[in-house]
Amino acid sequence: MAIRTVLCPTDFTPLSDRAVSLAAHICERFGARLVLEHNLDPRPPTALSVNWMWSEEQKAADAGKQEAAERRLLADLGQLAPELPREARLTRGPMDEGLVALARALPADLLVIGCHGWSSSAHHSLTERLLETAPCPLLTLSAQEASDEFVASAVDAPVPVLVPLDLSPHSRRTVVQALELAAGLPLKLHFLHVEARPFEPGFVSDCGRLEALVPESSRGTVAFHIRSGRRADQILATAHELGARLILMGSHGKSAIERFFTGATAREVLHRAECPVWFAPPARTTRPATSAWL
Repeated sequence: MAIRTVLCPTDFTPLSDRAVSLAAHICERFGARLVLEHNLDPRPPTALSVNWMWSEEQKAADAGKQEAAERRLLADLGQLAPELPREARLTRGPMDEGLVALARALPADLLVIGCHGWSSSAHHSLTERLLETAPCPLLTLSAQEASDEFVASAVDAPVPVLVPLDLSPHSRRTVVQALELAAGLPLKLHFLHVEARPFEPGFVSDCGRLEALVPESSRGTVAFHIRSGRRADQILATAHELGARLILMGSHGKSAIERFFTGATAREVLHRAECPVWFAPPARTTRPATSAWL
């Protein structure tokens, strides 16, 4: 896995500070560059159809806000290891659009972000939106987690990592990403398949299909698990039983039918997991993109 650039958005909250710490640890382990991003403008009022006009008008009024953000970004960068390559970027406009555009333009190999909770009438979850739109792997953490255990503790003993797989063609990409990550960090991979039906002899064939996703040369280095029940519940229960310090799972495409089958599970694991969650996208898209928000 080539991790050369790690993008980490920050809103200067304690959760964002932990995300920055996690991103910095990953950069140190892989020799990558860290890019901190902060969004200056909130989403423009819906009554204004020309968003760029609103953003341009705000620039003059928000000069002090921009200077404060720049000072904070520089201060955060100054707290990192001196040898770590780093830079800061400011974006404007809708946060999800600006962040995705920046990830494409860099291009980013990993996006690390703290999740502030479920979407509701009072809170629009940026992380939930990125599950569908991020052009690179997405590493998330929430308020109750230890943010960097799977990186910081890896030097002492193999760290248990749970990799849920649904036996779809996309699962092969997730397997490859998990094996490549384990090549850079001393991890113990646990591959899990969850069936909705109760346990029955047919699970033997499912175990064979699960093992077939893994190159024969690597099968002795991973553990295989078959469970039945509600997928999100079984993923989270298995992670807890194994003491997993990371969950690595696929996030499927953006079509309505794909979201119907997989979106709810991904969102539930995102918010309920006791450890960071690494979402592998179905395809890497690193084509540079221009945006009015950068």
